Parts: sequence; structure tokens; C-alpha cells
Amino acid sequence: MPTTTSLGCSLGAALLSLSLVACSKSQPPKPPSIIQLEEDPIALSGVLDRCNKDPALASTRECLNARAAVERRDADSAEKRAADAQAGFERAREQRRAREEKETRAKQGQTAPADAYTLPVEPAK
Repeated sequence: MPTTTSLGCSLGAALLSLSLVACSKSQPPKPPSIIQLEEDPIALSGVLDRCNKDPALASTRECLNARAAVERRDADSAEKRAADAQAGFERAREQRRAREEKETRAKQGQTAPADAYTLPVEPAK
């Protein structure tokens, strides 16, 4: 009977060591996500450099994520430029309206209406 117990212990120890070895093998790191690459321009440029130097890497997940991150950044910047242009147009339009209104009043000999916020305050009697 002692041989069965020692054989069982030996097998148990062997299985334990094999499972520890199998778990300790390092797996390849996950490629960075599109969001991670968007937020880290240095990593993005590094990945793009690697992908451009080696055409075999073009279809890897890392290169596809890098290209998608570049496309998103370009789309975001195009939207920002359009919004900035629209805001500039609105400011210019308001300035033109104010200038034309002032010129119209000057032609008619009118003064600008009093601004209630700038009138002097008198105590109540």
C-alpha cells in the first residue's frame, strides 16, 4: 500500500508542477486598443512606423487599430475645424449686425437706447 500512496503523491506533484509551468508561460501582449492609441500619440507613431516598415504586419490587429485611430483623430479634427469656422462666422455676423445698427442710428440721428444695467442708481424716496 505504501507504494500506491507515494505513486499518488508523485503524480499529484507532477501534475501540480506541470500546471504551474503551463500557467507561467507568458502569452503575447494584447495589441493596444484604438482608444489607447488615440490617447497616446507617441505609441501611435511607433506602431505606424513598425507597420509601414514591414508590409507583412499590415493585416495585424495592432496595425489595423493604429489606422483606425488615425482615421478617428482626423475625423475629430475635421469636425473641430468645421465647428471653429462656424463659430467664427457667427462672431463676424454679430459684429457686422452691431456695426450696421450703429451706422443706421447715426444716419437717423438717434442715440443708442439706454442700457438699464449702466444707468445710475438713485435711492428710493
